[in-house]
Amino acid sequence: MDERPGTTLPASASRAYLLAGTRRRSALRRRFLALGVAVLAVLGASMGVSFLGATGTTQLSVSAGSSSTNYVFPAVAGANATAVPANVTSTKYGGSVGSGGSVTAQLPSWSPVANTAGSVTTPGDLAIIDATSVTDGLLVDVYVTNLAALQSDYSSFAFPVNVYYASTSGAGSAPLTGACSATAGCNWQPANGTGSAPNVLTSVTYLTNDSGVVSFNLPPGAYYDITMETGGAYYCTATTSSATASLSPAFYFTAQAY
Repeated sequence: MDERPGTTLPASASRAYLLAGTRRRSALRRRFLALGVAVLAVLGASMGVSFLGATGTTQLSVSAGSSSTNYVFPAVAGANATAVPANVTSTKYGGSVGSGGSVTAQLPSWSPVANTAGSVTTPGDLAIIDATSVTDGLLVDVYVTNLAALQSDYSSFAFPVNVYYASTSGAGSAPLTGACSATAGCNWQPANGTGSAPNVLTSVTYLTNDSGVVSFNLPPGAYYDITMETGGAYYCTATTSSATASLSPAFYFTAQAY
């Protein structure tokens, strides 16, 4: 059949051609409408504001991976509840010197409100890492283990994570820079390569809803406190708590010697 310009089509062919064109246009309209509805749904979720949303303080859950040598000491809530190496006498955000192999730790927290953006408002400790017994260093991974549950309550999040270091070379009531004292606790310093600090981070890194994992190479000969800082950002869509929804991230740590 000749369809060049100026060629007259048979009547039956013309009807079939017009019918096919109408079907194509209908299909395109349906795809356009479906795409438009999806875009409007995303905009509605991101722009929605509620003044009736419930609030709640987020409380974390942290655990360590198994190893023949214990390198990871997760922070837990409560006074003198965090087990740590004997030479560690305080955490970065803990308020008092502990005894008997445990110290006071402070967990990070924030108060999410439904359909509202927010950030971490209280900094805190996530885990103490002991790299004093390794020769070359430790590879430490920090995982968020309940991403699916978090995504039921947050449309997005970026939680700021930092690393501090301390040694055991201090003495007396005034510990040296980066040192731990039996009476004054540890003088935790940012592990950002300044001064004598190990070069672990050049700036704060972030745990996000896209990846849910960060990794650190920790040089040997020091203790490290992995913390969550104030700031970052999240958008809370709901404040439900169930087996499939959570406001509180749960962390899992692994440490492997080089």
